[in-house]
Amino acid sequence: MLEPLRKDSDDGGVYCLQFCRLDLPAVVDRVCSSKVHTLELHSVGLTHAALQTLANSLSRCPSLTTLDLGGNPLVGDDGARAIADALRPACAVTTLALDGGRIGDAGGTSLARLLGAPVRCLRLQQNALRDAAAHALAAGLRRCRTQAPAPC
Repeated sequence: MLEPLRKDSDDGGVYCLQFCRLDLPAVVDRVCSSKVHTLELHSVGLTHAALQTLANSLSRCPSLTTLDLGGNPLVGDDGARAIADALRPACAVTTLALDGGRIGDAGGTSLARLLGAPVRCLRLQQNALRDAAAHALAAGLRRCRTQAPAPC
């Protein structure tokens, strides 16, 4: 079921949607065929299979700039890598939230490669990141130094 959350534009399009009773294929089709800028799937119980479905579809969503997958503890390293791989080639997502996703060093390192291009804001609080991810994230932040900061 799709429910409009708020209108972010004066041109009549709904740009931010919140989803209840998640039917992920229908959500992805709707998002990819519209001008949705923000997809909030926070704390909806995404499974590994659902994350893979979403990751495989991100390249078809040219107007999506904010993706919130926080609060889904099954993201883990595999889900983080799938999302990172999906966002790397020519994706418009600039803000990615994966807080509380049980992501460790392997997933954090994959996500760090996104910093600067395309992702400018990466939320990873309440995960299991350690030294390797911290070093990779620091290197990603150094790449962002010359770019204007994005609001998180």
